[in-house]
Amino acid sequence: RCESSILSVTYIPTGSKVQSTNMLVVSHSDNYIRFYDVSTRYQLTNTLKVKKAFVVPESQTVIRWASEHQRLFAASRSGVVSVIHPDDPNPVGRERIHNSAITDMIIHGGLMFTSSIDSHITCTDLNKGVVKFAIASGLSHQQGVFHLGVSDQNQQLFSVGLEPYVLVHSLTNSKMKP
Repeated sequence: RCESSILSVTYIPTGSKVQSTNMLVVSHSDNYIRFYDVSTRYQLTNTLKVKKAFVVPESQTVIRWASEHQRLFAASRSGVVSVIHPDDPNPVGRERIHNSAITDMIIHGGLMFTSSIDSHITCTDLNKGVVKFAIASGLSHQQGVFHLGVSDQNQQLFSVGLEPYVLVHSLTNSKMKP
């Protein structure tokens, strides 16, 4: 049983092309990513048992499973995104995307959208491995961006900060202000 705080969670579904399927993947504040097998039917009072754990260099504030890439994407408190194969503890790749903690990440249609306390939103083309665009603090939230949403056709990106409103960013017209 782990005593550290849970920072983020994702699920690797059955049918994925990796060995670690039907797993709940949890990022903890003690610099571990732990895998919990959820194939057993649990009662409400049961505690999941850790099947394996990977040590990571720092806390991962966001973790997401990307089915189309068959990889885990983990975002750190220092702005680094790591790509992790769930059957190998060594990251496939690491890249600094932000200058401070990443608060949310969406992987959708070959694109990765990340938000950060630094008030920036970044869109990375995962197929080409390049940053496609970034929305700077002047066009974003002033006190950090904490959650993201994206429309089905990647036409609109929604962001939420500490302000009492949602910003809508056009992804088809880059000159349109939120």
